[in-house]
Amino acid sequence: MKTDDRRPMLIGLGAWVIATIVVLLFLTPLSHPANSWLLWTCMVGIVLGLVGLAYAAKRHK
Repeated sequence: MKTDDRRPMLIGLGAWVIATIVVLLFLTPLSHPANSWLLWTCMVGIVLGLVGLAYAAKRHK
């Protein structure tokens, strides 16, 4: 069955972008070095979402 996986990936990517914005808004309270993983997690989510989106777009053609 052929499916179009781009829409769910865009929704997930949007969620990571929103999470990044929220983390950046609270960056000062989270400036403790033990909390820097929050920002890195969001960034990795965005990068992996873009890779997945590129793969899904290539597969959809």
